[in-house]
Amino acid sequence: DVNTANSVLASVAGIVNNATQSYNVTSQNSGFVAGAPLVQNLRLNNHAAYVSDTWKFSPRLTLIGGVRWEYFSPVSERDGLLIQPTLINNNAAQTLTGDATLNFAGRNLYNKDLNNFAPNVGFAWDVFGTGRTVVRGGYSIHFTNADVLEAVLATVSVNSGLVGTTTLNNLNTFASTAPKLSAPAFKIPITTAENFNNTAGQAVQGLIDPNLQSPYAQQYSFGIQQRVGSMTIEARFVGTHSVKDLRQIDFNQINVNQAGFLEDFKNARSNGLLASAAGLGFDPRYNAKVAGSVVLPFFNSLPSGGALTNSAVRTPILQNQIGSLAQTYQGAGFFPTNIPGFSYFPNPNTLYSSELTNLTSSNYNGLQLEARRALKGMQFQVSYAFSKALSDTSVVRGLDAQLDNNNHSIERARAPWDLTNAFKATHYIPLPFGQGHRLSSSHGAVNKLIGGWALSGFLNIQNGSPISFLSARGTLNRGARSAQNTVDTTLTLDGLKAITGVYKTGDGIFFVDPSRIGPNGAGVAADGAAPFAGQVFFNPGAGTVGSLQRRILNSPWVNDYNFALVKETRISERQSVQFRADFYNVFNHPTFAAGQPAGAPTDYNVNSLTFGRITTQYYSADGIGPRVVQFGLLYKF
Repeated sequence: DVNTANSVLASVAGIVNNATQSYNVTSQNSGFVAGAPLVQNLRLNNHAAYVSDTWKFSPRLTLIGGVRWEYFSPVSERDGLLIQPTLINNNAAQTLTGDATLNFAGRNLYNKDLNNFAPNVGFAWDVFGTGRTVVRGGYSIHFTNADVLEAVLATVSVNSGLVGTTTLNNLNTFASTAPKLSAPAFKIPITTAENFNNTAGQAVQGLIDPNLQSPYAQQYSFGIQQRVGSMTIEARFVGTHSVKDLRQIDFNQINVNQAGFLEDFKNARSNGLLASAAGLGFDPRYNAKVAGSVVLPFFNSLPSGGALTNSAVRTPILQNQIGSLAQTYQGAGFFPTNIPGFSYFPNPNTLYSSELTNLTSSNYNGLQLEARRALKGMQFQVSYAFSKALSDTSVVRGLDAQLDNNNHSIERARAPWDLTNAFKATHYIPLPFGQGHRLSSSHGAVNKLIGGWALSGFLNIQNGSPISFLSARGTLNRGARSAQNTVDTTLTLDGLKAITGVYKTGDGIFFVDPSRIGPNGAGVAADGAAPFAGQVFFNPGAGTVGSLQRRILNSPWVNDYNFALVKETRISERQSVQFRADFYNVFNHPTFAAGQPAGAPTDYNVNSLTFGRITTQYYSADGIGPRVVQFGLLYKF
C-alpha cells in the first residue's frame, strides 16, 4: 500500500524518481543524437534477364527450353548504418568466438552473387496423335530472395553500439524542473569485450556470411493426361528440392562436455535423488551418510561449492537441465578455480554469436491425381495428393539456431506445412429451370424467376498439420535455444499412432489417450518421481536431446464442405443481379485443433498440466470454423 500511495503521489504531484533516454545515430560520424529516431534504409534490388523458345519438332512433340539469369543485390543500408564483427582471418567461427571488433559494415553487408543461372526445359508429347493422351514433363531452377531482408536485418541489428541509453535513478525532483540527460559516449569501432561490459553481460553478436548466396529451388514434374469421353484424367509426379536456404549458426553454443561437468552433474542429480529417498529432501551435495552418494570434484572447484542448496541450482539439476545451469553459472561467475580461463560458452563475452549462412534445405515430392469433367454447363473436378515435405528447420526465415551444432541431422523432419493426404472436390451444377431448359414457362417473368439457379460446392478432406511432442528443456543447450527439444518414448511410431486421435470424455476432448496422461494433467511424472501407470513420454536426460523426431504425427483430420445456392437474374447484356446463399462448413462438422497454446503451431509440451488436450477447433484459410451462413445480393455491371 505504501508503494501504491507513493506512485499515486508521484503521478499527481509530478514527482520524478528516475529518467531514461535512448539515443540514435544519423550518420557514421554524428555520434548519438537526442531525439533522432531509429531508422534503417534497407535496399534489395532484383534484376533478371531470360531467353526462351519453343520448338515444334512434329505435330505430336513440342519442346520448350530457356535460361534465366537472376541477380539479387546484396542487402544494403543507404547510409551504412549497420555494424557487424570484422572477420578475423576470414573465419566466421574464429571471429564469433573471439574478441572481434565491431565496425560499420559499409553499404553492402556481403559480396555479390553473380552466377545465378536458372535453366528451364520441358516437353509435351501427344502419344497417339489424337489429342487424347498427352505426356508432359519439365525441370527448372528458380532463385528466390527467401525473405532475405528480414533475415539479414534480424541478424545484424542485434549488434550493440548504434543505440545509446542514459539512465538516472534515485531522483527526487519535479517534472517542471526535469533533470537533463546527456548522450553517452559513442564508440565505433568497439570490441566484443567492451560491448560485453557496456551491456552488463547481455551482449550478442550477428554476422552475415560474406559469401552469402541466393537460395534456389529445383522443380521437376512428369505427368500423363488422358481424355475419356467428356472427362479428363491426369496423374502427375511433382517435386521440389530447395537448397542453400538461410539459417543461423550460433557458434557460442554451451559446451557441457568439458572438465567433467556433465559427469558431475549426473552424479549430483543421483546424490539428490538418493538424499530424497532417505527423507532428507533433494540435496545434490555429497553426503557420506547416504549410501551411494559420491564426491563432486567439479562442483567442489566452484565458488561456494556450486551453491548446490540454492533453488536456482537445485531445480535445473533435478530437471536434467545442464545447459540452463551452465548459463546460470556463467552469469554468476561460477567457474572452476583450478582451470584458468574456463568458460561454459566458447565466447565468454557474448550470450550468443550467430552467423547467417546458406545451411538449410528442404524437399517436396508428391503424387497428384486429378479428374475434370464439363458437361452441359456442369463442371466437376476432384483431386488427390499423396506427398511428403521434409526440412531441417521449422521456420521459413531461418532465424532459429540449431539445437546441437554437432548433430545437424536431428533437425531433419517433416516440414510444418507437410500434408500427407489431401482430397479436394469442386462442383458447379446449373439447375434445369427457365428459358432454354426442359422445365420452362411461356411467361418471361416466370422464366426469370425460376431460371438462373445453380448449386456449387467445395469439399476438402486432408491430414491435420504435423505435431511434435516437446520437452523444451535445456538438457544440452541453454533453455532459450531448446524450444524444439523433444522427448524420449517407449513406443514405436505405430504405438504412438495407436494412442492418439480424438478422445471425447466427460472431462473434455483429448488428442492423447487420457490413460497416458498423469493425474496432474502432464504427460510425464514429476521430476524425480517414479513413472505413473501408463506413462510413455519422458524428459530427456542431461547432455542429450529427445530421441523422438519432431513433427512425427498428424493432428486430427480436416473435413470441410462449403456449399452455395446462386441465382443469376440478367437485366440486360451487361447488367445482372445475383443472389447468393453461402453455407460454410454446411454440415457443421467440427475439426479439432490439437496443440498448445490454441492457435499456435501444433505442438504439445509434455510438462504442461494440460498436455494432450484439445481446446479449440480448426479454422480454415477463410477463417471458418463452426458453420457460417451468409446471404448476399450483388448488382453486376
